[in-house]
Amino acid sequence: MNQKLAKGERAEEVFRNYFRGLGYFVARGCKFNFEGFEITDVDLFLYSKTSAIVRERVNVDIKNKRTPQAIERVFWAKGLNETLGFDSTIVCTTDNREAVKNFGLQNEVLILDGKFLKRLECSDKGEDTSRLNEEQLLFEINEYSGGKTGSDWSGRYELSKGRLLAPLTFDSVNSWLSEVGEFVKYIPISGECSSVVLRMIYLSVSKLLLAIDFVLSRYISATQDDRLVLLLNGFSFGGAGIKHAEKVRDMAAALAKGATGSEQTSESIRSAFNEQVEAVNANILAEFFCKGVVGKTLFEDACLLDRAGYEAEISNPVTLPNSCQAALGVLADFHEVDRKLVLF
Repeated sequence: MNQKLAKGERAEEVFRNYFRGLGYFVARGCKFNFEGFEITDVDLFLYSKTSAIVRERVNVDIKNKRTPQAIERVFWAKGLNETLGFDSTIVCTTDNREAVKNFGLQNEVLILDGKFLKRLECSDKGEDTSRLNEEQLLFEINEYSGGKTGSDWSGRYELSKGRLLAPLTFDSVNSWLSEVGEFVKYIPISGECSSVVLRMIYLSVSKLLLAIDFVLSRYISATQDDRLVLLLNGFSFGGAGIKHAEKVRDMAAALAKGATGSEQTSESIRSAFNEQVEAVNANILAEFFCKGVVGKTLFEDACLLDRAGYEAEISNPVTLPNSCQAALGVLADFHEVDRKLVLF
């Protein structure tokens, strides 16, 4: 698909390439949903690792229109940023008025004006033919999933991006973990693997690693043993943790005993709970991600896998850096898929 992009889409791709060049993890067109309703979308989601303990999330609002209403966009973007709990806001507009920049400064919103956009469009950062744009990626996903899987992969992909706007906790980590498991099932035992399957795996793992990086950045002073316990609980029980899970277990056991008068029923519930926890096999993941050497490269690996997911000519996993291959391998082990099928 080589369809010409509309003005707004092109501007978003231009700024996306610009921020990627600055070292940000960038996602375009993330939909913000609340209780099943789509409220709006974020033109660009930026995530950066500015130090060992600091992570920054940025909402970028882009309007490439003749009448951009830049002042109004500052109000809107600033309000959305506060709703999302992000760290800063950028408004990219075709408006060149100095008053717009001053208003942005007054409200702690960075303004990138039309002159800046024009320079980007004329530079080598304006278009990157070595990678797919968002529209090309969605076209490939729809072509493959509609004909081969019979499921809505583009819808899953949009939900996956939208999850970046929610608080990055173990709940989001486990959602991406489950998502990776869904896509690795489509790697064939023999024959060539579809580029779309690889793209979906790369892009899901990239967001998973980003979320783990964010969670672990809050525990920078923890020992490796402390991180092991934290990760084990998080992978097993989500953001609420083991105490909440055990409270629910004990409540269910008490209700069962009260209804039946049988201690055996209560113990059966506790045993079933413990069996389910053991079945998760979270040790594989916790023992890998608690290592300091792994944690140091999570952000970089997330960016590399995101970049690999958008390559025009998709790279096989075995050509990726060793740290990316290690992450793919341990995720294959967790989902009980032969890592030789994943690392080809």
